[in-house]
Amino acid sequence: MNDSPAQSNEHSERDHTSSAFFPDAQHFAISGGNFTIKNIHRTPPERAPEFRSIPIGDLNLQHELDVSLVRRATRDPGSVRRVYSVRIHGYSSSMTAAVYQGKNAEERWRQDVARYSWLRHPNFLQLFGAATSADMYAAVFHDDFIPVRQVLEKYSDSPVSTVYLWGYFEQEFGDAWRYLYAVSGTELEPFGCTMGLRPSTGHLCIDLTPTNSNIYIFYSPRSTSFRDIRYRPQLQDSKIISSISLDHYHKICFLYLSRFRYLSVFGNTSIQLGSIISFADGSELVNVTNNLDPQDSGWLPELSERDDALFVAPSGWTRLTSDEVQQIEEIFRKIYYSGSQFAVWLAQANHIFTHLKVRTGHENYVFVHGVEYRLEISRLVDIPPGYLFLCPLKDLQTNASTRLYLPQCPAYWSLDPSGAQRLTPEEAHNLGFPTAAVIMEAQGMYLERSVYGGLGQLYRGKGYDPDTQDLARELEYPLYHLSGTSKITKGNCKSADLC
Repeated sequence: MNDSPAQSNEHSERDHTSSAFFPDAQHFAISGGNFTIKNIHRTPPERAPEFRSIPIGDLNLQHELDVSLVRRATRDPGSVRRVYSVRIHGYSSSMTAAVYQGKNAEERWRQDVARYSWLRHPNFLQLFGAATSADMYAAVFHDDFIPVRQVLEKYSDSPVSTVYLWGYFEQEFGDAWRYLYAVSGTELEPFGCTMGLRPSTGHLCIDLTPTNSNIYIFYSPRSTSFRDIRYRPQLQDSKIISSISLDHYHKICFLYLSRFRYLSVFGNTSIQLGSIISFADGSELVNVTNNLDPQDSGWLPELSERDDALFVAPSGWTRLTSDEVQQIEEIFRKIYYSGSQFAVWLAQANHIFTHLKVRTGHENYVFVHGVEYRLEISRLVDIPPGYLFLCPLKDLQTNASTRLYLPQCPAYWSLDPSGAQRLTPEEAHNLGFPTAAVIMEAQGMYLERSVYGGLGQLYRGKGYDPDTQDLARELEYPLYHLSGTSKITKGNCKSADLC
């Protein structure tokens, strides 16, 4: 199909000078009166000669790309950038145009044209040309741009295809990340761009303008890519199952298909990392014997101007001075499992659901991914000189390293830098120390019913019965077992006060 212009001079521009007045008139005279000649035609801005200058009238806007995904008012409230699928007079292929309007539109347009003029890679929008009028500016890019959410929606009925697409997007994003870093030293931020698909090539295509509802790719230069993945308009589940490994499939489920739920815990209740909780009534239904130690962040400051770590005394207690407490808005500690432990549950989930006779409401069964402890101070000013001590990890654990609870004394004030002399809550209050509380929150992950169905399809395709624990045994995973109906005492951010 010929994409060359229908006529070679069709897109040429006339040379308008600053003294142009009746520019096409000939053989006439003006007499009498005083005249002030003004330029009534705006000289087109300079643009890179390697790209085409397109008359704005040649842009046939077909439709605006999904408003919630692509259209975004820029940080400058004086201009708006909208993205359209367009046809250009004289060209057969559909293209993409970013149109800028508003009082500062020209500046933003110039910035984008300059930025895209040196980007040349299959995973980025590739500049074709530019168009201007008195109050409108456009950057035109090769090919259509299909937001990735629309691609995912197209295959939403197939959980296997959805997993495959996420793996493909991650792989392609990695290619784009490496290119941008190589040519500019800049890291590509997932929240700093909008991702789409180029239908003519099947490649992920990136617009460097972010949106509020963009997808997020968990990528780092050290991550493992799916090098054998290719996008095809017609994805077949059987071919996907034969080409993707169990580890990769589980990883995608963990990173992109899982959803989070939070459960505030109080009283003497303990909670097992890696267990399965019924969110509907707080029952701990399924447990696992696991020798894998969880990861522990230690006590950390949040939203703090401090860069150095908090002081940990030889006793294991973390110590903060009163001045440090006033500088830190919140302090937290997270104890959690990595994604590999989530795979232990995925390999046995259908087996457990079969035994529990669960046919609906799968989203109510939550994998306990981690526990967060958060210290809240009643006030952050006028704290008298003293020290706040926060308990070590061993005080948060029961006899098992993965079963956690909220102890009676998670923190205390002291006038002694060693912490040997503890102040009771009443003594601390009388001395003017603020009230503090530690809250405990379980962080859970769940999947939709269709995702568990896709896992069953995957396991059967690889020769395993998903209603048994055969796969878990072969992978030497710890085995889940029913733990009865022990209740988790839960509430709305109940807490333990200082001892």
